Amino acid sequence: MFFNSNFYQAPGSKSGGAENAPAGYSFVEMFRNAAPYIASHRGAVMTFHIPGYVVSQTKLFQSLMDDIMEVWLLGVKIVIVCGCSAQVDERLKRENIYTEKRRILASKMDVRVSGPEVSVQ
Repeated sequence: MFFNSNFYQAPGSKSGGAENAPAGYSFVEMFRNAAPYIASHRGAVMTFHIPGYVVSQTKLFQSLMDDIMEVWLLGVKIVIVCGCSAQVDERLKRENIYTEKRRILASKMDVRVSGPEVSVQ
């Protein structure tokens, strides 16, 4: 889930606030409604998976990091897992190495199948 950090800023701030709140809700009302959820997740561990393609898109990556930072500020312990399939695909293409992706139906995962030229030496 991506959060809009401008939506949660205090009213009167330069880049967000009450004008971004849903109709009929003030910032204080939203904060009060969120308080039980904030309290119940304080000290919890949350894992965020960041796909490899997001890392190469500076604006999207920075926005996501800002959102994750806000979750951390609320007392949640953060684990970040970065994907790298976009970078691996790019490197294999640059090296002219053919690979095939196959879906494992039971786990709904894709795996990369390659020839012996990709082996680690």
